[in-house]
Amino acid sequence: MATQHQTLYPELETGFYRSTDGGDSWEFFNEGLPGNISFVDMAISYNSETDRRIFLASTMGLYFSDNIGETWTLCNDGLPINAMYNVVEVAPSDHDIIAVGDDYNRVFISYDK
Repeated sequence: MATQHQTLYPELETGFYRSTDGGDSWEFFNEGLPGNISFVDMAISYNSETDRRIFLASTMGLYFSDNIGETWTLCNDGLPINAMYNVVEVAPSDHDIIAVGDDYNRVFISYDK
């Protein structure tokens, strides 16, 4: 689960929560994620049990994590700046194909996860 920037609740940290026990407990991670943006959508690419990547679409671009959310990297190479990315999808037939859409009705496709 990803949390949005909390304009109504500024005391709450923005970031990523992960559960490894079916939701009984949750861990918070935000290393590499700025605290002043909204995270809008999430997608997971599973190539194998050890090769997986989580994507977060945000108001500042697309972020990914290769270690189940512990650290995050901005991956905006080729994406326009100053756009709100509100959807990210992984192609079910080829997990190297990632699509991200923005508020200007544009869709960007990457073939090289």
